[in-house]
Amino acid sequence: MTSSNNSTTSISEGDSGTATSNNSSSRCSAPRTEPLFVLYGSQTGNSEQAAEDFCKAVKEKFTPSFFSQHNLTPVNVQPTCIQLDDFLDYRHAEFTRTIVIFVSSYGVGQAPIGSYKFRSFADELLSLVETKKGDGYATLLKGLRYALCGLGDSGYTTYLVNPTTIDKALAAAGAIRIGEMGKADANAKKIGEDSQEKVIARWKEDLYVPLATTLSSVTEKETTTDKDLKEMQSNTIPILMKLDPSYSPPKEFVNAIPTGEISKVLLIVGLIAAIIAVLLATGMVDVHIW
Repeated sequence: MTSSNNSTTSISEGDSGTATSNNSSSRCSAPRTEPLFVLYGSQTGNSEQAAEDFCKAVKEKFTPSFFSQHNLTPVNVQPTCIQLDDFLDYRHAEFTRTIVIFVSSYGVGQAPIGSYKFRSFADELLSLVETKKGDGYATLLKGLRYALCGLGDSGYTTYLVNPTTIDKALAAAGAIRIGEMGKADANAKKIGEDSQEKVIARWKEDLYVPLATTLSSVTEKETTTDKDLKEMQSNTIPILMKLDPSYSPPKEFVNAIPTGEISKVLLIVGLIAAIIAVLLATGMVDVHIW
């Protein structure tokens, strides 16, 4: 009996030793890479500058020691700064698990340069969620985390309309915002600590730890998988095709797009071609070839 007890104890100690070794190996393994899109739309350059500065700060600040200091699993964060419309046109809505947006309002609450299509996408999302309840649009961006800093001028009645619309659209489609939406006012009356530059700086500083926490998350319930991101992209592309008939999605997604959506796009293109043909035939449009 004694021999049996000793044997059991020996096995238990062996298990414990193995676990300790594995944990030690896990801690010493290279941190996983976590891409991060920092997106912007900018009329005067302020949002673009804020986005570029944030990218640089993330590279410098998010070191292994920063994560360890906050009891977080270190990750190798790779930020990419890109215009909102380029994200849709050239990256084909290739969402990362987390995105950060810097965007202003222009004119009467419209989108600034580099974000016209993204604003149209946001408006369409809000419309689809409202009019087609139960069709899955309310969960189209489920699993996406985002932070948003809005820039504007409170001297105008449409102050922050564009950033607010984008915020509402992302949330309506199931995305979850990290922290509060930044409200950086360029009004000349806002000076000192209330100046736009200071507000942006404080918003960034308040975001670093919550952002690091989100990026570091590795538990099954909290992490959006690569498959989830692909599905997010696949479900977004038909909307982009609807908004812009000339948009060409990557070949890998063409077969995945519902036939009905492709038919709608082809119908629109066909109608445009037919109208042009009629106008040419009736002489209502004079075409000169030089």
